[in-house]
Amino acid sequence: MNEIDRQLAHLNIGLLMLATLWLFGQVWAAAAAFSLLLGFMLLSYYAKHHAKKSGTLSCALWSLLSLFERRGANHFEGAIWYSAGLLLPLSILPYPEQAAAAVFILAVGDSASTLFGLHGKRKLPYNPKKTMLGTFAFFVFSSISVAIAGWMALVASAVCALVESLELGIDDNITVSLAATALLFAL
Repeated sequence: MNEIDRQLAHLNIGLLMLATLWLFGQVWAAAAAFSLLLGFMLLSYYAKHHAKKSGTLSCALWSLLSLFERRGANHFEGAIWYSAGLLLPLSILPYPEQAAAAVFILAVGDSASTLFGLHGKRKLPYNPKKTMLGTFAFFVFSSISVAIAGWMALVASAVCALVESLELGIDDNITVSLAATALLFAL
């Protein structure tokens, strides 16, 4: 699976989490995110254990792995961090609008940054792995969350676009989620 397909899976999981939030409430959405996190952790454990025991993974498990991971990544590592990033605002933020804005920023902004960033030519001066177009796309697309949570979502979108563009050595699904959750909680 290529990076575009991976980001579309990322986007769709986030949008499904938003639908769960709006249809069933924040408690059920947090439970769904926790279940997703637990499921990916169990799959990761199984994949590592099975690969150690047999020296290979089943074709079905490899197919599932390819949906969520970049080549060479640890089993389900990205999916685990993404699930944790979804769970964070859903379990901490007091209002559903805040949680929805944070999930939207993570799902839509982060996906847009990659999808558009792949086509960007001008690299960021402080991070040559990222492009100006990707960072701009993150902000533009995530700023739509202003319709969900008001002006504070616009501030969170700008800060999260900056956070996503930095090379912090921590998965951006966590750093973006932490930034969005902290800002939306504080504002």
